[in-house]
Amino acid sequence: MNNQPLLMNSQSKEFAVVYFCSDKTTSEIPVSWLTENESACWWPPSRYASSYIVNKYNPDPQTWTKHAVKVEFYCASLKLARKKADDLNCTTEDDDLQRGRGQRKLKRIIKDKGDKSDSESDNSHDSPPHIENHRQVSSLRHDFNVLDIPIVIAEEDGAYSQAMEHEIPVVSNMYAVSDASEGSSRKSQGYPTNQELKDSMDRLIKQSAELQQDLKQILLYQKSIDKRLSKIEQNKQQISVNNDNSALTSLLPINSINRLQEFEDLLTSNEEIRDAFKRYISNIGGKSPRDNVYRIFSKIYSNNLANLCSWLGQRNNFRVCDLHSMKMIKDAVMLLFSIKENEFEAIAKEWFRLAKNRIIQANKKNKKNQD
Repeated sequence: MNNQPLLMNSQSKEFAVVYFCSDKTTSEIPVSWLTENESACWWPPSRYASSYIVNKYNPDPQTWTKHAVKVEFYCASLKLARKKADDLNCTTEDDDLQRGRGQRKLKRIIKDKGDKSDSESDNSHDSPPHIENHRQVSSLRHDFNVLDIPIVIAEEDGAYSQAMEHEIPVVSNMYAVSDASEGSSRKSQGYPTNQELKDSMDRLIKQSAELQQDLKQILLYQKSIDKRLSKIEQNKQQISVNNDNSALTSLLPINSINRLQEFEDLLTSNEEIRDAFKRYISNIGGKSPRDNVYRIFSKIYSNNLANLCSWLGQRNNFRVCDLHSMKMIKDAVMLLFSIKENEFEAIAKEWFRLAKNRIIQANKKNKKNQD
């Protein structure tokens, strides 16, 4: 291993090239990873340690591991440190040509321990750093860490200049870190930490829960509105039926057999008309059962029609006891006065039998009024 003295002290440089004594590999690291006596350094658990190196994350003693190292160089820039580490890791000129001058591989390759020719020819040339134990353990983790995303380092092709004052920017597939001149501090551009990601996820979960509560409240409002609309629709239908009373009264009183049959068909086929007719006869009223029947009949059937009808249809008269309108009238009267069915029939028979007398009296009254 190269035992030349250090170029500068660690206080003026941000990166160091160290030799790992355990697996005989070399790597560049931030100076902050070195211990106080500079005989050991911290190493992150991530498989892709390059992102930790680029962003110079502070070591975490709880998750990072400590390894014995020997400091080879102190460098002002990451590019210079990687160049130094590459020079130490290159085994032969042929190997350097195969890799291309100034081009770094993203994954370092560990030399086969069984290769005697390489190990015997030159013990000073070691494989690139590969802390196997720590990187393999991190690969077993099931949780995803954005810091594990590989970073592609682009370096210029051509002869390396030791007088380089500026570094080539480091490009990530998620974030870009721009390096200023040597000695300037590096700052990550909006790179979220694990705690920031956790806080964002907690906010999303909270907002989702609040949204669910809002949806439940909206559903309750919708059900309430549906009930109100249903009541409004029912009231509208009720008003429509009540307005149909005027259409119903325009058909009354019925003055012919044909009109009577048409009215019966309307009662059996139209539920709204039937309900309107029921309310109409129920609101007529009377002082007694007889008065109530007479008042209803006089509004429904004209005297001319009644003169052509009888209860049982005797003597070629029209039978009215089976009419649908008659059954509805009977139910309304019996409900109002609690009379028996035969009592209602007696009153109805009497009203139809006296139809001729009512016609005579009406004619006399009209004639008297004309005179």
